[in-house]
Amino acid sequence: AKSRDAQLSALAQLGCKVQALEVMRAAAGTPEMKAAIAEADVIVVSGGNTLWAVDRWNSLGLPGMLREAMLRGAVLAGGSAGAICWFDGGHSDSMDPHTYLATPY
Repeated sequence: AKSRDAQLSALAQLGCKVQALEVMRAAAGTPEMKAAIAEADVIVVSGGNTLWAVDRWNSLGLPGMLREAMLRGAVLAGGSAGAICWFDGGHSDSMDPHTYLATPY
């Protein structure tokens, strides 16, 4: 959360309108989530456990919303797991049972 807060603060200081989506606690397909993604020019994903994040995205229906954002020209970015999640594969320690099972969400 500290690194995400630092990212949000830095972007806000540059004059960006920033809205954080708490996908780990969100309900699937909420109107607020759909609207935020539909209106975003840039979508930045924080790091964490890649497999858990992608699994959570699927349960929320995010892949379709993110694909629509990409097709309309939104920039998709992230760091660490937030960078890997955009691809079909990548190097990650997400299958380590100690990190996946310890995800507190």
